Amino acid sequence: MGRHILPEAMREEMRRPLGRVMEIDDAVELARQAEGAVCVGDVCASEIIAAGVLPHVSVYDRKTVRKSADEKWVSTIESAYNICYSVKNPHATITDEAALALRLAIGAHQPSRVLVDGEEDLLALIAMIECPDGWVVFYGMPGEGIVAAVVGAELHRKAKALLKRMVREE
Repeated sequence: MGRHILPEAMREEMRRPLGRVMEIDDAVELARQAEGAVCVGDVCASEIIAAGVLPHVSVYDRKTVRKSADEKWVSTIESAYNICYSVKNPHATITDEAALALRLAIGAHQPSRVLVDGEEDLLALIAMIECPDGWVVFYGMPGEGIVAAVVGAELHRKAKALLKRMVREE
């Protein structure tokens, strides 16, 4: 299986939100109203679940800002789902294995979690590409809030264009 690697030249660009930055309360309300939701990141997923909304998919790596996540956050995510996909996905990379697991989780009939050994951040791009229109992809921006990217034709186009610019290795 291959992978996409984020080149150094794109790193600053990828720090810019691909949706609206909001506080957790606003994200929870949007998640309640959305046709479906994917949360990428331990804090983002656990906060939305703790508020009583179960995203269709939560992608997490048991870390926050590259340090071990609070056990309370991890427990909140892990106890909410019966189905778990476990994948390897190194820093600044999207492996085909991780992309496939996320694709399967989004298309599954039951909510599920994707546990990443490595780093989950860039998998938000795959969620933006794979989710149906009307879904929302949530991901954390440390120190800023939660980004809510509403899926539609424009977001699909942007996410695909970013993925295409990454370095592909087979």
